[in-house]
Amino acid sequence: MRGYFPRHDRLRSSSPVKETLIAAQVQLLTQVSGTYILTFIPYMFPPVEATSGAGYVDIDLAGPPGTQEVACQVSVKETAWPGQTLANGVLYLHWTDDSQTTIATRQTEGFPQNCKLTEDGGAQFTITFQSR
Repeated sequence: MRGYFPRHDRLRSSSPVKETLIAAQVQLLTQVSGTYILTFIPYMFPPVEATSGAGYVDIDLAGPPGTQEVACQVSVKETAWPGQTLANGVLYLHWTDDSQTTIATRQTEGFPQNCKLTEDGGAQFTITFQSR
């Protein structure tokens, strides 16, 4: 059965606009003991996972320069059994310049209340899991 979202490789190949592959970077830090996994799913692009304390991971976004905001699902779950999801919400990303080297984030009331977002400069940002 086909999912709700089209496959990202089909979207890239069918677009008449010249696209560039651009990458932002996200990392997960935690103020709670244990190991956690951040799942970051940009709308219509492949998901990435980051383990707490493991450093930045790349988020690949392909699109023409000046692309609108991209809605991204953000969830944090524990790695220990039963693997409970402890945070879930949405974050918006967009490029602030035509060279696509600086990213801006926008959080709304849909961003997880138990997480903190920090823009680290350039195309890097950190999500800190603060409480269970």
